[in-house]
Amino acid sequence: MEEENLYRFLKERIEDNEGYIKYSHLTFTKMETGSVTAEVEVGKEMKNPMGSVHGGCLFSICDTVGGTAAMTHGVTVTTSVGTISYLNPAVDCDRLYAEAVELKAGKTLFRYDVFIRDGRGTLICKADMEYYRLGELEY
Repeated sequence: MEEENLYRFLKERIEDNEGYIKYSHLTFTKMETGSVTAEVEVGKEMKNPMGSVHGGCLFSICDTVGGTAAMTHGVTVTTSVGTISYLNPAVDCDRLYAEAVELKAGKTLFRYDVFIRDGRGTLICKADMEYYRLGELEY
């Protein structure tokens, strides 16, 4: 029950946020301790002048999905390191699918591989994300 409350809190706090992440159109589809998946509805405001999803949007999605996966441990975090490899352009797609895979959940550092794919399963990008623990999450 405690985990369900935590996941509900995280989902609502991020999906209903009125700040920057609001523009990512992100919806969580699965949350487990250390693992998160999400769908992203691609809007025209997310595209670059070439018509593909802007790299900054892709990085923001990776950062949000990875950070949320870290917070499923009941902690608050901040991004300490993030690198991304753009592998294919996100063109002609209505939705993107993101997944955070936990590599390490330590006392102070959390590491994730985050993958974004399009609806055809094409790997758009892969990010290596690291988060630093700030404290306990109050919910």
